[in-house]
Amino acid sequence: MKISALPGSVLSENQHPWRLESWKGSIGVVEDFLDRTIRYALFQLALRYWEGRWVLEVHALQKALNDNDNRAYPFRVGERAIKAMYRRWAMLTPLFIVTTASLPKLSKCRVKEGDKFVERYMTDFFDLLIVDEAGQIAPYQMVPGMAFSRKAVVVGDVFQIEPVIMTSHVTDTGNARKAGVQDYFWDNDGPISPRVVTAAPGNGQLMGSVMRVAQTSTSYTSSDSPVPGIFLTEHRRCHRDIIEICNRLVYNGKLQPMTVAPSRKPPLPPLAWANVNGRTDRLGNSQRNLKEASAVARWVFEKSQEWETFYQKPIHEIVAVVTPFSPQKDAIRAALRQHSREHPNRNFSKIMVGTVNAMQGAERDIVVFSPTCDRDVSTGFLDGKRSLLNVAISRAVHSFVVIGTMEIFERNPVSALGILGKALFSKGVELGDVTGNWVADDSLILRGRRISSVTEHHKLLDYAFENLKTGQEIIIVSPYLSQQAVTAVQTQTGIRKAAARGALVNVVTRDDEKTAPLRKMLEEAGARVLTIRRLHSKTLLTSAFIDEGSFNWLSVWRDSPEGANLDTSWVLTGEDAKRASREAIDELNERLKGQGNMPIGQYIFDSQKKSAMTESTYQK
Repeated sequence: MKISALPGSVLSENQHPWRLESWKGSIGVVEDFLDRTIRYALFQLALRYWEGRWVLEVHALQKALNDNDNRAYPFRVGERAIKAMYRRWAMLTPLFIVTTASLPKLSKCRVKEGDKFVERYMTDFFDLLIVDEAGQIAPYQMVPGMAFSRKAVVVGDVFQIEPVIMTSHVTDTGNARKAGVQDYFWDNDGPISPRVVTAAPGNGQLMGSVMRVAQTSTSYTSSDSPVPGIFLTEHRRCHRDIIEICNRLVYNGKLQPMTVAPSRKPPLPPLAWANVNGRTDRLGNSQRNLKEASAVARWVFEKSQEWETFYQKPIHEIVAVVTPFSPQKDAIRAALRQHSREHPNRNFSKIMVGTVNAMQGAERDIVVFSPTCDRDVSTGFLDGKRSLLNVAISRAVHSFVVIGTMEIFERNPVSALGILGKALFSKGVELGDVTGNWVADDSLILRGRRISSVTEHHKLLDYAFENLKTGQEIIIVSPYLSQQAVTAVQTQTGIRKAAARGALVNVVTRDDEKTAPLRKMLEEAGARVLTIRRLHSKTLLTSAFIDEGSFNWLSVWRDSPEGANLDTSWVLTGEDAKRASREAIDELNERLKGQGNMPIGQYIFDSQKKSAMTESTYQK
């Protein structure tokens, strides 16, 4: 049979891939060609055939009903009638979609035993059982249902979060004995390891999933699969930079990103982050971070109209917020509701905010991750479950954004958080319009004057240098240094003149080998340079004012500022500045003390007591 003779064929023989000059013997090209030609045509022929068979079956059924002849064509509730009904339906719709809870109902029939009818199940009846998202289904929910089918194709991802079903070991093993489950599935001394069906002693969780159960018995495995079974390599949801993190976390580089690039550049980069200097509160066995929750909600609120304009759909269909902790989920929801109350024309209550477990299966154009942990809290829960981060990251289609204490992503470069952090800091963009990168309370800092341009920030730095007097002090906290910013005439001149007048210039930056020459250059100009590992704070502080936000004071270029982020900061003076300064300096000294550095800020406190400079003078 010629391909061109089949119904639906649109290719002439000289268009067959093996006849083209570009043919390289690719099996994938042949498979694609067959899907669009022979297989498609045969599928259409099969549809017509089974539609004809269905017409004949319905005629037979109607005749049996008219004659009340259940023997000629069974139509009642017995096993023969139920099987005949499903076979008839399958002629038009051969695929039945059900939940795990509904599957047993499909296999029920009534069978006469003695003088009465009883309910029984039709085992080995369905030709094929396809189990989707099997990694999220507990074994007890699906394994019994496999008895209704002759074969099963189990599809799922064991690198996502397994189902969490709470039960005691005693109850679980008791049920196993009563149901006649083989001893080795629940016996404490049995050979099954890891346990895939029942709870272990002392553990209130039923471990494992249908996917893991299937993997223990399948004989089909890809040659390069990291786990038993056939590994599906193509990924078509996330941007390449996003899914590559998951590739490093759990898939050993086996996933092949196949996502089609959007026709327009999205409003956010694929990877982005912002540091929030919040504090974690313990709530029972969980935790929350109110400053982080507030920063997430405020940023989503401020960007919502821009995103809706770009995506042309409501905000709840664009963005989702994911967090590992339930109290943090509640805090973020409460913060979003507050914005809705303050702006009645904007509704943020429908935005999906949930724990990672609740987000499995979902996706959004933008996903914001709130890690919740501060620098003093253990991150073992996050690092110990790579599947948790895998799920959180892979929910994002265009952009994955982390808003929180970024230091936790730098502690261990080979940990789960470290792998994510390396991708964020090397390929991601630091957001300049997220609040919370300070120690003081938001309500205090946000009362200040907001500045958002590179020129405004540099003018403020120059003003601070020019107005330093003998015995006064300036603190410049800039995690990152650049050659252009450090060697700028204004920077070098400002430091040298201030030092010559007897003022103390402190520069607090990261302990980075790459910037050692720049730190030496600052010291030669007269600055005292102090280092803090994993520093993210960005502060400019004198006895007259404090500026806190996201601007890197000694990193952003002066001559070509157009390439810099749109950083934002807030300037405080007067009593507000004194309160914020005290908290900022205390935290810096606490961190410097732990690394053997001298304390800073004493001259600022002394000058604040003596200074006659008023807020109105500063504004002039």
